[in-house]
Amino acid sequence: MLTLSHYNSIWKERMPNYDFNEYQKQKDEPVNALYFYRTDGIINAEMSNVPAHQPEALRLPGCPVLKDLNGDGKLDTEDIELVNVTPKLYWGFGNTFIYKNWSLDVFLYSQLGLKKHNYIYDWTSASELASQNSNQSVYMKDVWHSELNPNGTLPGVAWTQANVTLPGGAGTDIGYENSSFVRVRNITLGYQFERNNLGLFGKYVSGLRLYVDVQNPFTFTSFKGFDPEVVTGGGYKGGKAEYPMTRTYSVGLNLTL
Repeated sequence: MLTLSHYNSIWKERMPNYDFNEYQKQKDEPVNALYFYRTDGIINAEMSNVPAHQPEALRLPGCPVLKDLNGDGKLDTEDIELVNVTPKLYWGFGNTFIYKNWSLDVFLYSQLGLKKHNYIYDWTSASELASQNSNQSVYMKDVWHSELNPNGTLPGVAWTQANVTLPGGAGTDIGYENSSFVRVRNITLGYQFERNNLGLFGKYVSGLRLYVDVQNPFTFTSFKGFDPEVVTGGGYKGGKAEYPMTRTYSVGLNLTL
């Protein structure tokens, strides 16, 4: 069986005293909306890729290049992008395949077309690594450095020390990733023994089924965090560090008397 579904949540009306940010849509705004400035690479050591609209305080090697989305030659709230993080499509597939006495049950599901912040990047601070204030994640290998990692994809120390407020107070898309996934939730392989195959046990039972089962054996995703489905983060650095879904193996018997 294959199921497909889609839904959306839109603000049609809010409280009259709702404190809108200047860049927010006041009507027909997605409930699960993200607003941020889009980035486009890292300023190199020669600063040859600094666009004219880049804020003065962020014209430093290792800072992210900010995009002028509307192409008017300046960076302002008109360049803030709205992203609806409600998945564009949910789908699931489940079926039982039978061959003679064998049966195979498979169930998988998916969420497609959504973004999510990967809080592991809160632990990839070049300045904190330099000062040795705290442990850092393995993704420090992706942080830009003029000599050690000139092709790094994460901002360098200049960005973490800049402490610059962008127009409107919006953030950037740094740390947000495509968290679409396909997860194989359950696979069960079973064999049904008939009474005439049970020998002496056939006097006491009419059937016996032996099965092996695995839950969450595979997840296909480009998301770099522990789990694209589990809610992560909180109101403090590093978030709540939730555990990913566990992979479980089991073996069982079903007896029919």
